[in-house]
Amino acid sequence: MTGLTMVQVAIFVAVMAVGQSLRWGMNPTIRPKRPYRAVEYWRHGVRLADAEGERISAAILSAPLPSATQPRVLASPRMRIAAEKL
Repeated sequence: MTGLTMVQVAIFVAVMAVGQSLRWGMNPTIRPKRPYRAVEYWRHGVRLADAEGERISAAILSAPLPSATQPRVLASPRMRIAAEKL
């Protein structure tokens, strides 16, 4: 493939819920309804303990967001900064 870069994400979060809401528009999204029945954290094909997954997620969410002028890519600068701290 040309023009594509494979990027490995810092963490994958799987959520089990009963029901979902749909939002249409330029960026359609599906959001699972709360309360979540289960939350699983995965990295490199291995399930993480909840405490470890929550710690990594918190680091990613606390990292600064990219500016509006930067293009959106598969792995945002926010995720890279948080991954470097791990």
